Amino acid sequence: MKTDRAPRFAILSFPRSAWERLERTLRVLSQASRQRPVFPFPGPQSGQPVRSHAERGNEEFRRRAFTLIELLTVIVIIGILTGLLVAAAVPVRILVLNWRMKSEIKQMELAVERVRTDLGGGQYPPDSTNSNDFWQFFRRAFPRCSFSANNPPSGVTLPGTPAEALVFWLGGMRDSNGNFVGFSANPVNPFDTTSSTGRIGPFFDFDRTRLGPGATSGSSSFSSNPWNWAYYPQNNITTVASNSGNPITASVPPAAGSAPQPYTYFKAVGGGTAGSYYNGTSTQPSCNYATPFLDAAAMRTASASGSSAYIWINPQSFQLLCPGLDGIYGATTDSNPPAYPDGTNYGQNTLDDITNFSKGSKLESDMP
Repeated sequence: MKTDRAPRFAILSFPRSAWERLERTLRVLSQASRQRPVFPFPGPQSGQPVRSHAERGNEEFRRRAFTLIELLTVIVIIGILTGLLVAAAVPVRILVLNWRMKSEIKQMELAVERVRTDLGGGQYPPDSTNSNDFWQFFRRAFPRCSFSANNPPSGVTLPGTPAEALVFWLGGMRDSNGNFVGFSANPVNPFDTTSSTGRIGPFFDFDRTRLGPGATSGSSSFSSNPWNWAYYPQNNITTVASNSGNPITASVPPAAGSAPQPYTYFKAVGGGTAGSYYNGTSTQPSCNYATPFLDAAAMRTASASGSSAYIWINPQSFQLLCPGLDGIYGATTDSNPPAYPDGTNYGQNTLDDITNFSKGSKLESDMP
């Protein structure tokens, strides 16, 4: 039966039957698209189910993600690299600490030279191991200071060890707050701490938190007394004083074979190549935890000539010693002093000691 309804898409000159078939096909496809997607690209192979967009997205995410094995491999690699970095950082840290102490030794060396120029009239300050040498320098430095028969002025206690002498001569007096203020320019009273003008020194900037007792002072409490304090390397501090403002100190005075031990200063007495680091009447300097060093090369030359006399390093000046990272001087046998740089008579803890005459950051670095 004919109908007057105009065919869809009549604008095109296709037979009515063709349009009807196309319309049915589009209707079927429209119904199918509500159940599963129609892909604009070539579809799945024959026999495979058509997957939704969500399923295809999950599969693509799984292809981009790491597997458990891959994650574990990355973690192991990171762990190995971290271990290598830590292992490499430890020697670097040790090297930095050694060079920091070496730098401090060099600064002290310059300070001793300044004491020689500004206070000693060309003479190096004494190390308190030789009484005659001490009073000779004292009179030269303070010619108008009143004292009698090698006795210090009233109220003055002089340093008794090489470690204490180093702090005393480089720092001078201490004011009521414990700060080093050098010596007064008043020739009659160089130990006055009240005047703020015309002072001589201090020659070295001591860190108050690293001051500790010398061998003749066992007190770990803060004091303005400058006579019996020693100076300790930063990494060798063991006990922190409880009250605020007090220095970090060793709990007991330094002793042979036990840490911590302070920076130590030895001055040659006599001058020339025969200058000695002993007091001339004894083979034992007044220091029970460290000893100065012999010159190994000069000793070999002298021995070849039949001489057995001691020949010291820096026989016309001084030696500055630091106990190194372990905080202990290794060579303390005065009857057989250590010889630099050969290592003769070095003790167990000598290798990391640091000096003002060694070339490397520690004595071990200079051994042949």
